[in-house]
Amino acid sequence: MPAYITRTSILTDITRTLKLEKIEQEELERILYAYKEGIIPDLHDYLITNKDITHDAITFIIDGTTREEREKHLEGRV
Repeated sequence: MPAYITRTSILTDITRTLKLEKIEQEELERILYAYKEGIIPDLHDYLITNKDITHDAITFIIDGTTREEREKHLEGRV
């Protein structure tokens, strides 16, 4: 069963849900709980070691942004 995560973008305040095909919901929840409790000090560094989570998905998990949103922001269109 895939994992789902809902985040609000730090750039646009839009809330979206991402479906992660290659990771189980329970595994994602354990990771996020461990981060919240301070067991995992840096969520980005931890997630980057997981081959099943793409860089875009990691960025979404961290700050709720999509690739397109970040590109528009960098171009000054947001």
